[in-house]
Amino acid sequence: MSVIGDNIKALRSREGLTQQEFADAIHVTRETVNKWESGIIEALREHNAQTICERFGLTPDDLKSETRGLSSQLRLQSLQDGRAHSDAGKGPKAPAHFQSDAIWLRHPHAFFVEMDSSMTRVLPAGSLAVVDPDTPASSGSLVAVDVPGEEGLSMIVRRMQRGSTKTLLSAESYEECPDDLVIDNADLCVRGTVVWYQPPRELA
Repeated sequence: MSVIGDNIKALRSREGLTQQEFADAIHVTRETVNKWESGIIEALREHNAQTICERFGLTPDDLKSETRGLSSQLRLQSLQDGRAHSDAGKGPKAPAHFQSDAIWLRHPHAFFVEMDSSMTRVLPAGSLAVVDPDTPASSGSLVAVDVPGEEGLSMIVRRMQRGSTKTLLSAESYEECPDDLVIDNADLCVRGTVVWYQPPRELA
């Protein structure tokens, strides 16, 4: 699918329109809409782009941009709506804005957390760790886990070493490290595996 196709499909999804209904609204055939969305036609004629923008109140970037187009906007909004929250100021916390697009194509159910200083050997403080609940965690993985705290459960990111009955969760910091945690496997709640991170200088 092309960038144009992704954005048109996202527009139809937002408006709740079938391909035929969308085609009727902008005076083209359903076959043309299908070719846009499947990538057979990768570019819009200028009059078609103008008609779509005027009909649905869009900007050219909404239709033509990969990073600022409707597809990216809706995917980002969905992630922000479902982002993880940690206990008041303790451990990783969800940021308000995040700039990336391609990563969500590979990990569509991922969420992200802003890192503290507990894992600076691998994840800089202030960076965004992308956590995928669909990627299996194994010994040696960086994982987001829920652990008991003074005010209930708190989510942390740690290096996991899993044994037959217990799991070791280790911090890896250039600063003073928090103590390692040892948790019974039966009590372990892994939220997902860290698959990527974004440096703090790239935050929006």
